[in-house]
Amino acid sequence: MQTRPNSDTDVKISDFGFAKRVLYPYSLRTQCGTEGYVAPEVLEHRPAYDVQCDIWSLGVVLYIMLGGYRPFRGEPREMIKQIRYGEYKFHKRYWKDVSDDAKHLITRMLTVNPALRITATLALQSDWILDEGGEEDEEYSDEEEE
Repeated sequence: MQTRPNSDTDVKISDFGFAKRVLYPYSLRTQCGTEGYVAPEVLEHRPAYDVQCDIWSLGVVLYIMLGGYRPFRGEPREMIKQIRYGEYKFHKRYWKDVSDDAKHLITRMLTVNPALRITATLALQSDWILDEGGEEDEEYSDEEEE
């Protein structure tokens, strides 16, 4: 994807330090990841995990982008507990202007059980991703033009 000069909305995220090709389901076995972004199944020392752990991490990133703060915070032990049990909140103060569709997508991405977590394909078909802009977006565009 090409970025636009002077854009403050183009974002690229990458961290390939532990990248590995997933050739078949549940083929990943290394316990790795960045604190606060790592999926519960990686923390649980399960025998194996797969690409669904990336959906969790993307859910954390989306939460941060829309809410302005991390969903899992505190001392390392407390953070691990929050991740393992999927304990996070959409605090009204920061989330009042974020759509229910966006919050629903994050909730589906931050589902503790990877078998029940939304897949990348379904996430890309979510109402929030497919929304072409409603009345609110049009009003915002008009204000920018003035």
